Amino acid sequence: MRKADIVFVVDSSGSIRGNWPLVTDYVVRYIKALGTNVGKEKVRLGFVWFSRTATIYFHLNKYFSGGPMINDIKRYVTITVTTCTTAAAGMMITLNAKCSSGKYPQFYTNSQGCRPPLLECALGLTC
Repeated sequence: MRKADIVFVVDSSGSIRGNWPLVTDYVVRYIKALGTNVGKEKVRLGFVWFSRTATIYFHLNKYFSGGPMINDIKRYVTITVTTCTTAAAGMMITLNAKCSSGKYPQFYTNSQGCRPPLLECALGLTC
């Protein structure tokens, strides 16, 4: 597998409450499927949770193996009442800005683990 910087943008609002275990299970299975391809010099993963606003949960350079990342994701249980999909869409636009642009420093920056000119991808999950 080639190197990539992938960010999950996951709905954690009240509207997803009944499906929350399905969403977290999907993310965990995705990480497990990557297996040893997750690493400092391989695939890096980051996470953004959104409800009323979008919030960075962890950056691309926090975890370089799947186990600790999975444990962190399983501990995340905060689900708020309101949903603002436009906040998530705005965050995804921000995430897909190139590292070197400097226009959107929130996530895809060298200091947060971005490695230009690698594949940068944001995956949005909601139900």
